[in-house]
Amino acid sequence: MRSTKYIYLFLVMLILTLFLYDHLTSPVMTSVSSPSKIGKSCAPCGAPCLSE
Repeated sequence: MRSTKYIYLFLVMLILTLFLYDHLTSPVMTSVSSPSKIGKSCAPCGAPCLSE
C-alpha cells in the first residue's frame, strides 16, 4: 500500500514538471518579449514613440 502512494506522488510530480517545462519553453514567450519587430516602439508593450 505504501509503495502505490509513492508511485502516485512520483507521477503527479512528473506531470507537473512536464507541464511547467512546456509552459516555460513555449515559443509564444519569445514573440511577446521582442517588440523591436513591430516597428517604432519605445515601450515593451509596443506603444509608439511620442517624440519623432
